[in-house]
Amino acid sequence: MQAAAAQLLFGGDCAATAQGRVLSCQTLSGTGALTVAAHLVKRTLPGRRIFCSDPTWENHVKVVADSGAGTLESYRYWDAGSRGLDEAGLLADLRAMPAGSLVLLHACAHNPTGVDPTRSQWEAIAGVMAERRLLPWFDIACA
Repeated sequence: MQAAAAQLLFGGDCAATAQGRVLSCQTLSGTGALTVAAHLVKRTLPGRRIFCSDPTWENHVKVVADSGAGTLESYRYWDAGSRGLDEAGLLADLRAMPAGSLVLLHACAHNPTGVDPTRSQWEAIAGVMAERRLLPWFDIACA
């Protein structure tokens, strides 16, 4: 099941999957997955700064705090004026993060705004994250 999920997320032709560099595990529920990931972060990446969108799903704050992985800091996401993504603010905040920081991202169905980046915005986000050596932590809510 885990191999099928990795193929679905990364594609059947993903080099990292073929090379065995993708790790996955089965969990119970989205909150269960976040909890397992938070405990993994605590054990393997102690002291890393962790950032999430402003606003974010309240469970992110609770799960990270309860795990002892750290305290969530925020990056800009929501632009109330346009009722959309604050792309300039988000990218500026990513550029200001220390290398090695974890960035919690909603892959789709951003909670609570419902605003998801476009493909070109995702490409810009990925570019800055690679440039700054930031570690993505995806919350993927799928039905």
